[in-house]
Amino acid sequence: MRLVFLALMLVAATGCARFPEVTTAMAEDRSEKFPKLVPIEPLLAEDEERLDETSEDDLNARADRLKRKADALKIKKVE
Repeated sequence: MRLVFLALMLVAATGCARFPEVTTAMAEDRSEKFPKLVPIEPLLAEDEERLDETSEDDLNARADRLKRKADALKIKKVE
């Protein structure tokens, strides 16, 4: 019983130790500059439409290519 208590006390004592590598790394991380904050309104503003007359055809063609690629991958043997 005393051995278990002694082991627990040793483990607890190691938790109180200071580790210079960790504190140095944390200090270096905090010294880095943060990116500049910008207002969100200009980022959310929609300047132009993303879809046009050919968008549906382009998306269908891409879907067909992806389906063919998926089918080809299903057929391939994995070694």
